[in-house]
Amino acid sequence: MSTPVLPTAVRDYLALIDDDAAQAIRAFSADAQVTDDGHTHRGHDEILAWLTGPASQYETTSTQLSVDQDGPVTTVVVRLTGSFPGGQVDLRNTFTLGPDGLIDDLVISV
Repeated sequence: MSTPVLPTAVRDYLALIDDDAAQAIRAFSADAQVTDDGHTHRGHDEILAWLTGPASQYETTSTQLSVDQDGPVTTVVVRLTGSFPGGQVDLRNTFTLGPDGLIDDLVISV
């Protein structure tokens, strides 16, 4: 069984999230939203604040475990290892893409 090819916006976001939040934000539509840890961040300004704040609070290493695609929805499970409490967690990143191919919605859950 082959792994699905990640949509460009999802691939770009995953590649840039740890290194360049200003570039990673380009993967999102202008009115996108991200839900992480019970908080929803809407629009580029709030998402960028999340990327440079809570999302970058700890040093982490990520390993992609699985990818599933169903139409405009791509789910990527990533194992994070790092300096946060517990030291390791598997996160389900559910991306919904808009007609322009950009991320309209991202839900991060355990």
